Amino acid sequence: MTLVGLHESVVGDVKGALLVLLGAVALVLLIACANVANLLLARAAARQREMAVRAALGAGRWRIARELLTESVLLSLAGGGLGLLAAFWGVRALGQWSGASLPSMHGIGIDAWVLTFTLGVSVLTGLAFGLAPAVQAGRANLNAALKEGSRGDTGGHRHRLRHMLVVSEVALALVLLIGAGLLIKSFSRLLNVHPGFRAEGVLTFQVTLTEGQSSSQNVHFVDQVLDRLKALPGVQAAAATDSLPLTDYARITAVEIEGRPPIDFSRAKPGEVTPASRPTVTLDYFHAMGIPVKSGRAFSAPDARPGAGAVIVNEAFAKHHFPGEIAVGKRIRLLAGGETRWQTVVGVVSDVRQGGLAAEVLPEVYSPELEDAGGALSFVLRVTAEPTSLIPAVRRVVAEVEPNQPLHNVMTMEQRLADTTTSRRLNTVLLGSFAAAALLLTVVGIYGVMSYAVTQRRREIGVRMALGAQRSEVLGLILRAGLRLTLLGAAIGLVGALAVTRYLSSQLYAVQATDPSTLLGIPVALMGVALLACWLPARRAARVDPMVALRSE
Repeated sequence: MTLVGLHESVVGDVKGALLVLLGAVALVLLIACANVANLLLARAAARQREMAVRAALGAGRWRIARELLTESVLLSLAGGGLGLLAAFWGVRALGQWSGASLPSMHGIGIDAWVLTFTLGVSVLTGLAFGLAPAVQAGRANLNAALKEGSRGDTGGHRHRLRHMLVVSEVALALVLLIGAGLLIKSFSRLLNVHPGFRAEGVLTFQVTLTEGQSSSQNVHFVDQVLDRLKALPGVQAAAATDSLPLTDYARITAVEIEGRPPIDFSRAKPGEVTPASRPTVTLDYFHAMGIPVKSGRAFSAPDARPGAGAVIVNEAFAKHHFPGEIAVGKRIRLLAGGETRWQTVVGVVSDVRQGGLAAEVLPEVYSPELEDAGGALSFVLRVTAEPTSLIPAVRRVVAEVEPNQPLHNVMTMEQRLADTTTSRRLNTVLLGSFAAAALLLTVVGIYGVMSYAVTQRRREIGVRMALGAQRSEVLGLILRAGLRLTLLGAAIGLVGALAVTRYLSSQLYAVQATDPSTLLGIPVALMGVALLACWLPARRAARVDPMVALRSE
């Protein structure tokens, strides 16, 4: 037995993915706060003489801080309002794009709770990025500010604070970039996984067999439908099964092998007995699905007779139960449903990803006896034309055989295959978008700090060049200052990424959370982008005219 809670069955692994995305949003918000705090610090430095005059005229520290905090909160509320407007469109777009990958998506929208949350976050972020300028203004030296206010910011503590904010931006952005890099690499490898069948040119639909009918009546219905479907123009093969790939439905059984000790379930430990899936298929199923036969043969007409005892197993079954042996010709017994007869393996087919591209491949035993099929059947058509063009004809064929028989889940196999990756694609795109936003904010932050530093050091640079410093030396001076901040932030971010990315493990496929190429490649790429952000202010510094710089002072 496989026991799964109802909540877990409905939600699946969505909870983990949403928590990861929530964490990513929080990191982007922190980076934005650091960026805006840097801008406000620069603005406060430009207003330090104004603040000194206010303080000299009697304004207290709390009054000045209150004014600065009010400005930052108003700025944050304006940004929150714009974000809320974007969210109306974003939630609608997310619902259309995510499809069925997000349960209860129809109930998600902008309500009173979201409005309250947005208001609270806006106020808190306004206080967060406005706190640093307010504290710095309260610590200002009035005499120094009034004497040197015309020269701009001369406080070393302000420079250190701005540098710390840039370092934190780089560190947080690197964590996001590494997480996005791992997901992108994982998703790329997932798309390269072969499902075990050829999805191109395959149309599928499902029916629920009428209750109360005998197994022979159900077999007669299936045979009639298949005969009529095969007669349609452009249909190469038609088949039916009670366990279509990618539907995550399978009947499970334990298996005994002839000549080996029987299974004692009273003594068996959990995990000791390897289960097998037991799909029922019609004769042309492997041809219709494009599943290659690796050894032996496919089913033939005599195999479909009741009691024929012919089965086909997949490669996983053959490797597990017959390692180093030839599976064809072996006899097995399925222990589900009170089965007592031995059945002969007549062929081995390729492994099929029954539960999705990332799901584990189970051993499978295919049976051609439709009398054993479940109550729901899936029909498969391999066609030469566009599969969806045959949907009206397929509906007409089923209605001719059984007028009251509805069809559901009518779609191509390529659609089913794409649906299995919708959730991972959504997670990858969203986290990648957040990482891109974080990178953009970080680059802007580095550029802003270095550009401001060049402006503040204009007189110093003019003196250096007047004393004989070359343009290349000035360029190197600014670049080294920016790269030191980036290297420190990258080192901190790499440590943080090693601690955080382990929570991504459940979202990764065939990629370790400590993937070396990602952990080394992303920081190198970030250093390159940061170098470009530093180079632009450095180039402007190298072009400073010493006479103009000294005269302006």
